[in-house]
Amino acid sequence: SPVECFKHWVQHCPDKVYLRQPEGDQWHTLSWKQANEQVCAMAASLARFPEGSRIAIYSLNCAHWILADLAILMAGHISVPIYPTANQKTVSQIMDHSGSCAIFIGKLPVATQLPVFNEKVECFSFFSPRENTLYWDEMVAESIKQGLRCPEVEVNEQDLLTLVYTSGTTGQPKGVMLPYRAIFKAIECVGGVIKLTEDEKYFSYLPLAHIAERMVVEMNSLYHGGEISFVESLDTFAKNLTDTEPTIFFGVPRIWVKLMQGVQKRLGGRWLSNVLLNTPILGGALKKKIIQGMGFGKLKYAISAAAAISPEVIHWFKNLGVDIYEVYGLSETSGISNMNSPDGIKIGSVGRAIPESDIRLSEDGEVLIRSPNVMDGYYNAPDLTDIAIQDGWFRTGDLGVIDEEGYLSITGRAKEIFKSAKGKYISPTPIEAHLQPALAVEQLIVTGAELPQPVAIAVIIDETIWQDRKTAQKKLQKIVQEVNVRLEPHERLSHLLIVKREWDIERGLMTPTLKLRRQQIEDLYKLDIKNLHKNKPIVWIEEN
Repeated sequence: SPVECFKHWVQHCPDKVYLRQPEGDQWHTLSWKQANEQVCAMAASLARFPEGSRIAIYSLNCAHWILADLAILMAGHISVPIYPTANQKTVSQIMDHSGSCAIFIGKLPVATQLPVFNEKVECFSFFSPRENTLYWDEMVAESIKQGLRCPEVEVNEQDLLTLVYTSGTTGQPKGVMLPYRAIFKAIECVGGVIKLTEDEKYFSYLPLAHIAERMVVEMNSLYHGGEISFVESLDTFAKNLTDTEPTIFFGVPRIWVKLMQGVQKRLGGRWLSNVLLNTPILGGALKKKIIQGMGFGKLKYAISAAAAISPEVIHWFKNLGVDIYEVYGLSETSGISNMNSPDGIKIGSVGRAIPESDIRLSEDGEVLIRSPNVMDGYYNAPDLTDIAIQDGWFRTGDLGVIDEEGYLSITGRAKEIFKSAKGKYISPTPIEAHLQPALAVEQLIVTGAELPQPVAIAVIIDETIWQDRKTAQKKLQKIVQEVNVRLEPHERLSHLLIVKREWDIERGLMTPTLKLRRQQIEDLYKLDIKNLHKNKPIVWIEEN
């Protein structure tokens, strides 16, 4: 179990640094031994709840997040992570649905008004004391003062370890039940594909409530050893990253795109940067300087997951000397089922199935997974569980193809396919894969239900493009024409809508894991889409 692994490192290397928390120019560190003292004291305090209680964690990533998770497990309870960006309604829904008896509250992205919890729910605060909450440091001190004993809890592989509520691009969050077996098997099988040591350095910035971040950072560090450094804020991301020099870095596609575009901007734009990087007399030294400047000088494994990443981005980083391994998984599969690795990488695919996982396609092309790291089901939702798991196979809802070498490529989501006014069924993902790198934009969707032809909506925030729309219009129209040539007639785009305002989590247009919420975005521009027949092929939208 994670707790057994934690105790191993406490005994094996007690004085080695485990957690690094930035604060201004300082890094506060906790060794395995120091972390254990806090975890044991908190676990002793939590032992007053009946074994198997659900306890939530609602905070940005920090050392206390890991400590709280370990204390919950050590006390024999079930942890319920909640995204720090979740609003009052979502937090209340998760607390009520999970039946959580307590919640740890840490630093949040904005000054959030907390929901009014049931009077039976106890609230604990990581940092400065909040009204009607118990303060972490005081709880730990009181536990030690009273001499409370750390509980000795035995768990078996079928016991529930955590309830992971999916962020969901549609509908209400569902509680994914992951037992100890699923977490252990996922980590064990990945460990058979990439070789991790106790000297790895992890950098934690994506929400730990997301199963992929939790597995890559927390669970890998517990099972294999290593050191976790956290990010203080978005403003300090670059500095914290370069200070850490991680050996493993996990990023969703949007992060990799931002890193790439940041370099291109500093080198004078996309075209000039490519020329400089591919000039033999300059390229080698420049690439090394860029990698060092990013904080990737010691990087061994660069991972991308949670959404499709453009092959162009992977090729760009490969040219720089960084191999990005695209991985595939869902909350329901403990975050992993397929992965590219140093032993086998095929750009454009999400890799082969990890050991002990079977992957096949249904008659409709849906990806089906049978694996020991698949969830037990959805909490208190047997009907949904019966739909999701049939004859031992988990239905992912993703569409894909598997080549003769066993590499899986995801071609879209079944629920994203739309029917045009001409009666043709269209998957937006392949069209987006052509258009996004051609436009060099971060955010883009293709839609077109009940329209004669699909249309694309793209976010362009570059002020210089908006100031010279006439020139930009010709270039954009040419790009769309070039992309259309590569598409089937029924897939060809009739219009491109250019919007100025970025799609974000705050407006409900992205999930906490930075996936686009298609339906909400389509709803936002439904009037613009409705009036497209009155417009030229390129439409500029400054509002919304």
